[in-house]
Amino acid sequence: MNRGWDKSPSLSIVFGLSSKTQWLSGLYYADSISFYSPTQLCGGGTTKSNSNELPISVPLSFFCGLWYNEATTVTERISTLSYKFLLFDLDHTLLDFDTAEDIALTQFLEEQGVTEIQTYKDYYIPMNKGLWRDLEQGRITKPELVNTRFSRLFAHFGIEKDGAKLALLYQQHIAQQGQTYAGASELLDSLTAADYEIYGATNGITAIQTGRMAHSDIAPYFNHIFISEQMGTQKPEALFYEKIAEQIPAFDKSQALMVGDSLTADIAGGNNAGIDTAWYNPKSLTNQTQARPTYILQSYQDLLDLLLK
Repeated sequence: MNRGWDKSPSLSIVFGLSSKTQWLSGLYYADSISFYSPTQLCGGGTTKSNSNELPISVPLSFFCGLWYNEATTVTERISTLSYKFLLFDLDHTLLDFDTAEDIALTQFLEEQGVTEIQTYKDYYIPMNKGLWRDLEQGRITKPELVNTRFSRLFAHFGIEKDGAKLALLYQQHIAQQGQTYAGASELLDSLTAADYEIYGATNGITAIQTGRMAHSDIAPYFNHIFISEQMGTQKPEALFYEKIAEQIPAFDKSQALMVGDSLTADIAGGNNAGIDTAWYNPKSLTNQTQARPTYILQSYQDLLDLLLK
């Protein structure tokens, strides 16, 4: 697990440790960061003047935007690192959406008499992802996404169909797919045993997400699932989290952590709402967005290491 920032391969970064520096869950918190050239760290081996080899120390507060959503001192940050409310994204974080979608699409397309199933999938999957991105950015509405994605699919192959009717037929298949990632139930079991309150926070479609959760092995761990379609707003809007806060007894956003795989929905949403975030990034993707996760997780174990201190 690491913090929400990247190290350049051509630049060495050394933490300036002081009396405030503390160790927490395998993470260093420091007051300043010093930049050294590779030659200086390696003990010389250059004829350049010393002026090019001196370290540049920069206060950590200068970099706070890379790590935190709000500027706090190291001591303050550590003292407030006490989470109680865990908000989990579902798809691609706990639920195996890719497997679920593949099975449901195959069943649905066969039902529609399609013979070139993989060809249809190859067009539909990126098109569908694009529509969800448009929804996140407010370019389209949820009904527009749901009721047009399959009519667009068939129109691409020269076939006119009723998108709303197709949506209901597809929904019957996808709602039965409750596959989860290996270790998901064990993760939630450990967090539940540690008295964390676990909630779902998803941009999914109500009928689909409730059905998939009912067919999964993780539903019992959740106090509640907050679904954007029911909330009238979606991630990354701050309003989505404000409505969640209204429905959780004694909710305190300083004690909340949003865990999810999507930088543009989960992490950006947490940033907008002033809630700490953990970016679940098992594929070690590069962050090319403006979203700034508080933590970067490469495995479920990373989250356990952070929370079960």
